[in-house]
Amino acid sequence: MACIKGEVEFVETSLKQASSNGRGDSDPSKPSKDLIRLLETRETSMRVSPLLMIVSLGKNIPGADPAHLAQRQVAIATMLLKYGARPDAKDVCGKTVCHYGAGQMATDMTMKVVDMCIPAAQSSHLFGKEVALSYTLLRLPALLSGGSCVV
Repeated sequence: MACIKGEVEFVETSLKQASSNGRGDSDPSKPSKDLIRLLETRETSMRVSPLLMIVSLGKNIPGADPAHLAQRQVAIATMLLKYGARPDAKDVCGKTVCHYGAGQMATDMTMKVVDMCIPAAQSSHLFGKEVALSYTLLRLPALLSGGSCVV
């Protein structure tokens, strides 16, 4: 639920902690079990992962400033992908981030997450590994807030 509520600091702390737990076991190059559990925990009866939850449920949070919440949700989606969340994860109906994010109920936020997931899906074999995203993706929160992307 922290993902859809835009709780960036909590999600970041949880990912860092889960990433460091279990490192140095038999194969330190493998992701920790805690990190895999965190990235792939399935919630609701539709069995959606945290990344799917952002695009499917994140646009319907009452009482929140939509623009500010959307910016925080995109930052969380970026973190989830950086830590190895599966951009091609499916719910029980077989729907992916692209189905939820680019469908009839698409918003600017969901389309931005879809745009991040398409190239990330091309490297989904890196699941569970911390990866470096391209400079554009790392600058996405600044771009969303009107900042420039000068190199």
